[in-house]
Formats: sequence, C-alpha cells, structure tokens
Amino acid sequence: MDRLRLRKAWLGAITIVLALSVSAALVEGVLRLIQFKYEHAIRMVRNGEDWRDVHMFEDQMFESDDVLLWKPRVSTDYYVTFNRLGYRGKEVAATKAPNELRILAVGDSNTLGPAEYSWPEFLQNAADLRCAQTGTTVVNAGVYGYTTFQGARRFEEGLQYQPDFVLVAFGWNDVAETTNPPDKAYGAQTLRFAAVKRFMAKNSRLYQLFRSTSDRLGGHMLSDVGTGGLRSRVSLDDYRSNLSQIVSRARKDGVLPVLLTRPHILDATVDRDPIRSWRKKVADYNNVVREVARDFHIPIVDAYAMFADRRHYFIDDNHLTEAGARLLADRVYSVISTQTDKCSDYTFDETSVDYQNSDVISLKVSPLQLKAGRDSYDVWIEGEKFPNTSVTIQYDLNNGPLKEFVVGLDTNGKGHLPVPSTTARGRYHFNAFRPAGYGYYIRSDITLTVQ
Repeated sequence: MDRLRLRKAWLGAITIVLALSVSAALVEGVLRLIQFKYEHAIRMVRNGEDWRDVHMFEDQMFESDDVLLWKPRVSTDYYVTFNRLGYRGKEVAATKAPNELRILAVGDSNTLGPAEYSWPEFLQNAADLRCAQTGTTVVNAGVYGYTTFQGARRFEEGLQYQPDFVLVAFGWNDVAETTNPPDKAYGAQTLRFAAVKRFMAKNSRLYQLFRSTSDRLGGHMLSDVGTGGLRSRVSLDDYRSNLSQIVSRARKDGVLPVLLTRPHILDATVDRDPIRSWRKKVADYNNVVREVARDFHIPIVDAYAMFADRRHYFIDDNHLTEAGARLLADRVYSVISTQTDKCSDYTFDETSVDYQNSDVISLKVSPLQLKAGRDSYDVWIEGEKFPNTSVTIQYDLNNGPLKEFVVGLDTNGKGHLPVPSTTARGRYHFNAFRPAGYGYYIRSDITLTVQ
C-alpha cells in the first residue's frame, strides 16, 4: 500500500511538472507570437548630463545588462576594444600562475581611458619593467559612465580571477545630477545567479513577463522618471556604503584595496551653469574616499590633490591627458610597490612633480623618536587647519628610494598613526608634503627615527 501511494505521488508530481512545462512552453510561444518584449526598468528621459540610456542602448561598445545596466561588448570593432572577458587589456588566464601578480582596476571613463591610452595600461607597462621577476596582469575593468553602484558588482565579478589588488576609482558619475531615479532603482541588487538572470532576460519571454509583473507590483515602473527634482545618481551615503562594501569584500577574499580620489578641475563658469553646477559636489565625494581609506586603514592615491590646478594634465574638466595618465600610473605603482614583495620599490621622477617653499604652512610631526610595536605619532599642518581631509607625505628611509603615503586628518586637522611591530627600523626623512587640494608639494625637513 505504501509503495502504491508513493508511486501515485511520483506520478502526480511528474504530471504536474509536465503540465507546468507544457503550459510554460505554450505561454512562451504565445508571447513570442505577439512579439512581447520587456526590458527591466529602463524608462528614462534625457536631461542634463544623464547619459545612462545612451550607454545602455545607443553606444555600440556596450550592451544592456540585467545586473550592471550596461556592460562592454566583446569586440575589436569599436572605439575601445575589449578582450574575451569584457576587460580592456591583455587576456586573463583562467588559472593564476603561482608567482603572478594580478591587479584589478574598477572605475569609470577615466580608468577605461580613450582609444589611445589608459592609466591601467601604463601601470601594466610599469609593472612589466619593474616587476621583471614576476608576471603581472593589470585588468582594466573601467567602463564609461559607471558609478560605485556598478563598480561594486563589477569588482565581485572580477574576484573569480583572484586579484591581489583592487584599485577603486569613482566619484564623477556618482555625483552627476538627474531628474531620473538613482542607479540603484534601475539595477538588480545582487549578483547571485547573475548568469542565469542574464540568459533568461535575453532569451525567455516568460521570464520577461514575470519581470514586468514583478516590477509593476513592486512599484518599480519608475513613474517619477523625469519628473523628480535634481538628485545625484548615487547619494553621498550610498557612495560611502558602496565603497565600504568593496573594501570589506576585498579584505574577506584576501585582496588589498587601494582607493583613488577623482581628479577634476573646476571652472568659474560652472558656478553660473545650473546643469553643470553639480561638479562642485565632487569634493564631498572625494572626502568620503579619504574617510573610508582612513577608517579601514588602507592605501589611498589622492589623485585629485595630485592634479589640482594643473590644467595641462587634463583634456577637459575631468579626463587626463596621456602625460597625466602616465603620472597617475607611476603614482599608483609607487603605492603598490610598497605593499608587495613581488615588485621593486619605485623612485619618483621629481621632475614631474611641482615643489615649492612656503612661509605660511609647514608640516609638523610629534614625537620624532619611536619604538616599533609600541609607539604612535601625530601629524598636522601648522599655519592653517585642514579638517576632514588628507595630506600626502613624501619620504625616504635611510636615504633610499623616494616613496609617499597619505595621512587622513580628523576634524581638528590632525592625523594619528600607530607604528606596528613590522615597521622597518631606521631614519625616515619627510622631504615634502602636499595638503589635499594643493597642486604642488611643499618642501619639508623632518627626520623620524624608528627603533
């Protein structure tokens, strides 16, 4: 009797599955016959400098995507070409070599670069030259128009290639204002089953019908498209959250994150142009980058401070020239070289950096005698207070190669740094410093001794 019941239950289940499959096939056929098609939450009107619809549906370098909104189209036929994995740069092997160093760069157009060059490409060249003892692969995962919303998901996709470093460079498109909803209202909230979602969204009308119904019931038809007030594509709070998400996930997977502020220059006409006035808010997002780096105690490249008021390094108000991209790559390499034993330390070319004297401000450090593993020291700028920002310090150890590090400053304009037991012993000579927002270094002459 029990076997008979079990057999009937199995037959009933199989019958239900078959009936559902046939019904689904019939519905799929009808939907195809009537040419039904739905693309998730793409309603958008062109306004201001919101180019998301162009990237999704008009720019032939990209294709619309259910998770990232748009992603690179694997092809060599367009302005910027992408490899078989959808990245710019050399192909990435599925298996990482034992001594290989992998660097993943996620960012926007300043990272992807124009057709002729990109700073990740110059970083690759620098690593090939200075890391001859190991193979280095720089993966350029930058995409035009991306914000940290897409960057967090682009990074998670890149984790499968086992990067040692992730370079995170956003803050322009995040700030851009629009009357359309923000990025998170358009995009999928998770990468779970992303491959299945993408396949179904592209090939199944039934899935598209389900998605359409879900959007309607969930209120995601975005009825306020083009009617809301101006708002950033990614709010300041969400920007902080996205960066923190990347950093936390990177640490969990043994990847060292390096954050970059967004280089740009302002023009007096910006203040009088309501469409472009959001550019003034980029400074707030750069401050968040500095704060996240300080809170997580991770390296930062203050690219904004590096190029502030140096207009000859820009082709417009936010994209670097080839010379600027080379300089940024060198600066990034200098940070990476201090974080790994696979690469030789890089000595800065001082001719590419502006140095000045100052009678107004000076760098201060106290105390000057420290014991590794026990002591800490404070850094501040005397003559003017720089609250909630950062200062870049160039130094050498025992007259060795010139290096640099960034100190986050608190609300009182002071940075507090511990001296771990792993700190190299010797004489640290602080040669120059550059407060955030300065386009040049100011000479200093401070010697810090670590025992």
